[in-house]
Amino acid sequence: MAHNAILDSNVLRACCERHKIVMPEVDFRCTMKLSRRFLIFTRPNLPAVCSKFNITLQHHDALSDTLACAKNNDGDFKKIESIIG
Repeated sequence: MAHNAILDSNVLRACCERHKIVMPEVDFRCTMKLSRRFLIFTRPNLPAVCSKFNITLQHHDALSDTLACAKNNDGDFKKIESIIG
């Protein structure tokens, strides 16, 4: 799970290539994509989505970003369920 999973997957791929490590199969779930698609955010960046769900964030702090992303994922799915039933 990531907020902007395309970026994270590209970084992981580049790191694996640089160190000659086989890229693991990872099923990335992107909270940014979910937010953009179902919650109609015009700028679905992590701070904006956290603000929407009242989630504390110290942006660009790895642990804070990770916890916020997980909480956003939970919030996104609850909101999506209420929209599409």
